[in-house]
Amino acid sequence: MTSIPTPTAAEPRKNRLRQLWDGFSIILNSRVAVVGLIIIVFWVLVAIAAPLIAPHDPLDQDSDAINQKSSDRYLLGTDHLGRDILSRLIYGTRTILILAPASVLASVAVGTVLGLVGGYFGGLVDEIVMRLLDAIMAFPTILLYLIIIAAIGPSAL
Repeated sequence: MTSIPTPTAAEPRKNRLRQLWDGFSIILNSRVAVVGLIIIVFWVLVAIAAPLIAPHDPLDQDSDAINQKSSDRYLLGTDHLGRDILSRLIYGTRTILILAPASVLASVAVGTVLGLVGGYFGGLVDEIVMRLLDAIMAFPTILLYLIIIAAIGPSAL
């Protein structure tokens, strides 16, 4: 007859570093996770090295190169003000890498507060919070963005 070994108090527990490494190795075994990690690291490196790799200043205007197509000088062309699109994209990664985590943190904070309020008070308050969020989630996202832009107005950029 076989018996199942039971852990004893004398057996040392895995230390935190080993647990962290085990979790990281699980992630590294997933191809999708590795591809996502490579993409994120690439864009973070692009944002950090933006001044070194951007071919032009993103705000410099060239009145002779307005709406120019792709060329040797402007790899992705220029916009209606003669600014290099590639340089603007490279420098834009800095803004995105700041705004994306900030918006996630803000939504987590708001969601946590709403969940705590609804869960603590329950009953009518929970129903109101639930129905409010159901109404917000019923709108298609693009329509909601258009409504917000119409209410606020276009940006000054």
